[in-house]
Amino acid sequence: MIGMILALSVALSAGQQAASRLQRQEAGRAEVVLDCVLQTDGRFTGCRVVSETPRGVGFGAAALEQVRQMRASQAQMAEAAAGDDRRTRLSFTFLLAE
Repeated sequence: MIGMILALSVALSAGQQAASRLQRQEAGRAEVVLDCVLQTDGRFTGCRVVSETPRGVGFGAAALEQVRQMRASQAQMAEAAAGDDRRTRLSFTFLLAE
């Protein structure tokens, strides 16, 4: 699984909306796991939300928005090439700035 921590000071429209809702609900952290296909050019496609905590606040959508801009590193590509399954899980942790 590839892990990632995102601070919500990054301009993510869906993430900003979700952050606002989360601040009203609970203290500063959300986690999302996506299941994606790693393409040979490093793009992640066919992504779907596997888990989102808290649910229904919008962080799943924010993670899907962010993953469209991401590319896998050379090390991640080499690791994926060694196996038959190009599916991978991406873990996002959103931290709210105080």
